[in-house]
Amino acid sequence: MDMISFKEEVLRLIAFRQEGEYWDFKKEWHKNKSDLLHDIICMANSPANRDCYIIIGVDGGYDKVCAADLFIGDKDSVVSEIKCNQSILLNVDKDLTDGEFAVDYLIKNGVKNINFYGVAGGRLDHILANLSIMAKCAQNGVKVVAFCNDMDIYMVSDYLQLQLNNNKIISLSPFTDSVHIISLEGVKWEIFDQNIYKTSSKTMSNIVTNDTIRLSVDFGIVMVIVNK
Repeated sequence: MDMISFKEEVLRLIAFRQEGEYWDFKKEWHKNKSDLLHDIICMANSPANRDCYIIIGVDGGYDKVCAADLFIGDKDSVVSEIKCNQSILLNVDKDLTDGEFAVDYLIKNGVKNINFYGVAGGRLDHILANLSIMAKCAQNGVKVVAFCNDMDIYMVSDYLQLQLNNNKIISLSPFTDSVHIISLEGVKWEIFDQNIYKTSSKTMSNIVTNDTIRLSVDFGIVMVIVNK
């Protein structure tokens, strides 16, 4: 794994805000080597057949753990100093969420790929709002994905190609009232030239049968959920 991929992987795990079978959070560096060795052995015995991580941070220390080019928000949930190259501070009383303000800023400045982290945790109204903001990205020609604890979520209005393992479960859920699927290939139940509807569960729980899946859409926005 190269350094860019490693950084993205660690940031994705941090965004989950909970531990898993192949990653562990520590508030601070181990005070003695025996504790460190214990945690290493636990990770070595993990049932996950993959790289494992012990992620060590600083309690309440965003400015000491993460680096950011730009901060956009009202800081109502930030307790430590935000250190970044640029800050856009918003009023607490406003019509849009911090996330939507941030996305609007990125779209206005020509960003074509946006990754969301941790959007599927917490309050249901926040989850739904985040999905709507992702749909706004797709509507504006931005490639968008949300990396969550047990799934990845894509909003697609044109074309999506993914490399996936066989037998992965994927679902398509129209975000607009209807979506016209030109084609969905690489799955057990392929689709060609069909309309799918927001009020139907017809495209739930498909099974990956090829290492590459391809989805083409020419009308509407569809949410593609890849279960882990």
